[in-house]
Amino acid sequence: EVTAQVISPTGRALRPEILIKGAGRSTDAGYNLEIQIPRALLGSKFATTVADVDDPNSRIVRYVMGSAETVSESTIGTIFIPSYDLEDFLEEQPFARLSLIGSNQQVIFRTGELVTQDGGLLDRFYPAKILEARHNVHAGESVIGDLVIEETNDHIRSLHRGAFNKLLIQISAVLFIGFVAWFFLTTLITRRIRRLGMKLEAAVDSQGRIKETLLSTGSGDEISQLERSFSDVVERLSQYNRYLEVMSSRLAHELRTPVSVVRTSLESLDQDEMSADQMVYFERAHKGVERLTSILNKRAEATRLEESLDEDEVEIFDLIDVVGGCVKGYETAFPDNRFELSIEVESVLITGIPDLIAQLLDKLAGNAVEFSSEEEPIRIRLTVENGNAILRVINRGPSLPAETGGSLFDSMVSVRDHGRRDENTHLGLGLYIARIIVNFHGGEIKAGNREDAAGVIVTVSIPLMRLSSNLKP
Repeated sequence: EVTAQVISPTGRALRPEILIKGAGRSTDAGYNLEIQIPRALLGSKFATTVADVDDPNSRIVRYVMGSAETVSESTIGTIFIPSYDLEDFLEEQPFARLSLIGSNQQVIFRTGELVTQDGGLLDRFYPAKILEARHNVHAGESVIGDLVIEETNDHIRSLHRGAFNKLLIQISAVLFIGFVAWFFLTTLITRRIRRLGMKLEAAVDSQGRIKETLLSTGSGDEISQLERSFSDVVERLSQYNRYLEVMSSRLAHELRTPVSVVRTSLESLDQDEMSADQMVYFERAHKGVERLTSILNKRAEATRLEESLDEDEVEIFDLIDVVGGCVKGYETAFPDNRFELSIEVESVLITGIPDLIAQLLDKLAGNAVEFSSEEEPIRIRLTVENGNAILRVINRGPSLPAETGGSLFDSMVSVRDHGRRDENTHLGLGLYIARIIVNFHGGEIKAGNREDAAGVIVTVSIPLMRLSSNLKP
């Protein structure tokens, strides 16, 4: 137990101070002394001194240890009594470390730690630094201490990183919105262009005829203007096609009368006696009339075929019988050419008109005979592939020119040598009629060169038997 005494300036004990209490306890390293002093007994000065007395009788002081010199008041240290309200206020401040230091440079209060967010490592743009601010604490006119605020530049670096991340997010958002807008506009434009293409395809049939006109929208953008331009072009093409169709029949009708007059005149002249020179001119005129008559007949044949296709009755028949019968007839009709028939299936049932199929094969065989050499036979193959009857006519002879493309089956198109005079008149209507017949049966026809480039292969594909009389798909 500790007993407190009030000591006079001379060092004499005056009286015990019962308000001061204390207790001491020995430890392995020495002792601990705890003293409780009322705050009312404390002034602004305070110091502690411990005197070591080994002999309790003589009480000779051997060692003295203290926090300050207690000889006079001027040498005693200053005492600071902590304020819990002040400590709570300082701890709430957003600083890395805040210190309250007395006039004797003694740390009275300190809060926080100076630890950078990256463990003290240098940042690429802002190296880790410690910033310090110091302000005096006054009590009246005297300075009783300093308030020291220490801060790292982590806040600045955090602002930099935050601003960079925010800018990166904003740029990404702008790019994403731009990409979405671009994708939307591209999809919209592509859809409108695809719709315009579908309208164009629907307006023109496989034979190049205008089936219907385009209905342009009332929008004012470039695609709508293009659609209106296409609509005008399709309308003009429709009018032009109707004019050509009418002109063909009118021209044939108008030409027949003068041809008949010329023929009648030639027949009248044939009854009179003519000289040799006159006979030459008579034969030339007669051949010219025959050729003109052949032209009119072939064109009339194509026109009648186009108009009568939908009026004929279709039936189910075996294509093998039609092809076999036609080939036997060709052996008699073309004695200078050989025909080789190859049928790879037992039965080929299709829905259509046998006479039209025979007419189709006649056109292909006649075309092959005209261009084939007599050294190699004309091969006709019939097979079934992918639910279609495949008819191939193969001949040896000159190959097709590259510029022919897909126009070989168009009307009035021919690849014959026009520099060579021929007694027969060719308007390119044979393959055109063949295409009309194949399209009527819902099939396809194409021509190409042989693999050895020594001839031509014409391939006809017709769907097998169907239960509907509507042959076109």
